Amino acid sequence: MWKIVCRGSRQSRPSRRNRITRLFLPSLLAVLQVSSVVAAVINVPADHATIQAAIDAVEDGDEIVVQPGRYVENIRFHGKNITLRSVDPEDLAVVEATIIDGNQAGTVVTFAGTETEACLLTGLTIANGWSEYGGGINGGRRFGAPGTSTRAEIVSNIIRDNTGSGVHGYAGRLTDNVIVRNDSEEWEECIWHDLGGGDGYWECYWVGGDDGGGCRLCGGLIERNLIIDNYAFVEGGALSYSTGTTRYNLILLNTSWGDIVSRHSGVLESNIIADNASDDGALGGCGSVVNNIVVRNRGNGISFSGQSGRIQGNFIANNRIYQIYGSGNVYGNALVGSASFTGLIVRCDGVYNNVVAFNGTPTSGGRVLSSSSDVIGNMIAYNQSYDSAILHGRGLIANNTIIGNRVRYQSGGISETPELFTSHIVIIINNILWNNRGPIEDQLYDSDIPTYSCIENDVSGEPTNISLDPKFVDPENGDFSLRPDSPCIDAGAYVPEAAFDILGRPRGFDGSPEPRGDGSDFDIGAFEFIMNIVGEGEGEGEAGPHSADLDADWRISMHELLRVVQFYNTHGYHCAEGTEDGYRPGREAESPQRHKEHRGITEDTEQRGWVNPLEVTRSPLVEAYMKKHGIKLPEIPEQHIKLWRAWVTKQSTTQTKVQACAPHSSDYAPQDWHISITELLRIIQFFNAGAYHRCDHGEDGFCPGAP
Repeated sequence: MWKIVCRGSRQSRPSRRNRITRLFLPSLLAVLQVSSVVAAVINVPADHATIQAAIDAVEDGDEIVVQPGRYVENIRFHGKNITLRSVDPEDLAVVEATIIDGNQAGTVVTFAGTETEACLLTGLTIANGWSEYGGGINGGRRFGAPGTSTRAEIVSNIIRDNTGSGVHGYAGRLTDNVIVRNDSEEWEECIWHDLGGGDGYWECYWVGGDDGGGCRLCGGLIERNLIIDNYAFVEGGALSYSTGTTRYNLILLNTSWGDIVSRHSGVLESNIIADNASDDGALGGCGSVVNNIVVRNRGNGISFSGQSGRIQGNFIANNRIYQIYGSGNVYGNALVGSASFTGLIVRCDGVYNNVVAFNGTPTSGGRVLSSSSDVIGNMIAYNQSYDSAILHGRGLIANNTIIGNRVRYQSGGISETPELFTSHIVIIINNILWNNRGPIEDQLYDSDIPTYSCIENDVSGEPTNISLDPKFVDPENGDFSLRPDSPCIDAGAYVPEAAFDILGRPRGFDGSPEPRGDGSDFDIGAFEFIMNIVGEGEGEGEAGPHSADLDADWRISMHELLRVVQFYNTHGYHCAEGTEDGYRPGREAESPQRHKEHRGITEDTEQRGWVNPLEVTRSPLVEAYMKKHGIKLPEIPEQHIKLWRAWVTKQSTTQTKVQACAPHSSDYAPQDWHISITELLRIIQFFNAGAYHRCDHGEDGFCPGAP
């Protein structure tokens, strides 16, 4: 206990300093009493010969530092919130030399399940454990049994060569670890039942887990780990039955009969999943699968996933069987550059706004989009395959750009064989089918008649179709957006399911002076043509009144304010001659939140932006381990990465700029042909002020109040 003694003459008058000391003395004493409680640091083996003895001796907040050596133990934390670490958790040589060896006698590290984030396990090698419920680490839960999972942090460890999964029943922060060569396999145990007199019988049964070689039943945050060369007898060679968020991990060279990442009900985001071996696939039965690189896996890339979540924004290529099979909500993915495949997107529902391009070879290539329903807004270009670009389509096939595909059977564009799906209604509308080639027909074979489509050499007789060159901006470099003189502009029909184009922009922009299509101003194909002002920065315009100031009196009246409110409510506007202000509200009355959801923007992804998993910074431990063992990340051509990024971020690979009307003055943060709530509040500010004026320092070039 700290003690402060003040000494001085009783007769002397206290100085100002002494008066202040007396005033704050009680508070100072309280601070000193709290600070006097210092956490103990225990050294193994200097203070205690074993790690377990050290754990038994310490209290919450204490720290145990383990010197390099092999400790043959099976330790338990007993619910204590302590730190257990090596002398340097970031030094690979130290971590590899500081080993807790379970000696195949049970789980190496067992948590009670009640530990909090104040508990830390770091910088150790956890090896040679054996248990039905996590040979390496058990977080406090058994599969299917009640109980809580620990929230202790497991950081920068090597978890290797354990039987019964590396980590089991965990719910904390599992980051920057190397999880390697763990397995989850059943084994047979037999019991002799002695009936007396030499009679009896053996009763044998299988025990142990058969899934989740690397991690089973793990929640919380699984981040930046190297999960490599793990094995599961049935499924989940890397992960199974996990929840929470799994992101920025390297999941490489794992093996299982079923899916490598199996039944993951949380979010799988920005991981690299490559070179795994499975008869099923890399990912199966998962929830939200977002922005991952899934390449070169034996089996499917993604299968039976996303029914309740989404498969969105992933780069998927060169998996041995199908790239995406039997899943739903397939949105905004890039399937690019597969040299050989059985099929790309097969038996999926809701296939929206994907880019499927440059896949297959002259001698190899299966189906592109097959037996899938609601195929909307996709770019399907320059694939070489066995069957048509869209085969056995069901439901709605709308606003796709299907160009340059080469097939060895049927047609290069769409073959739907409607007699196989007599119970399904197929609608083919607003598609571009151009320069496809097949041995039977080039664009269409055995198909319902499309409407409002641009079809090369169309012979359907459908009056709403056109056979004119669609005039793409730069098809040689992969830009299939429409030029200003394209006949596909405004030539489509209103399709509510295709309300946004492949770049997430609302359809219905009036880009043609003459009437076309059904009058909705929907364009044909995956891209909506939207004109941009030439040479103008955001917020710049002519030095005149605000666009909303229709009578140019430098005041915003009620009816002028309501006009901007109208643009806000429709969440879109466009240039239109003959109107009171030169603009017209957009067709779609969907909210800004719905617009973001359609584009795949969540609060988290909006804050973080796009992440290339190949460029994620790894921990010193993981980097050193990969260098020592020669572990390489997959190499993906830069042009394919650029194409993927363009689709995920909803930015065209090139930008079409033509002279047109300027964006509305209220549309300044940013200029996106939509009025946001912030922009609307700005015009309300001018209305409330009674006047406005031009000013250089205003956020939009204007300021409230009279000049």
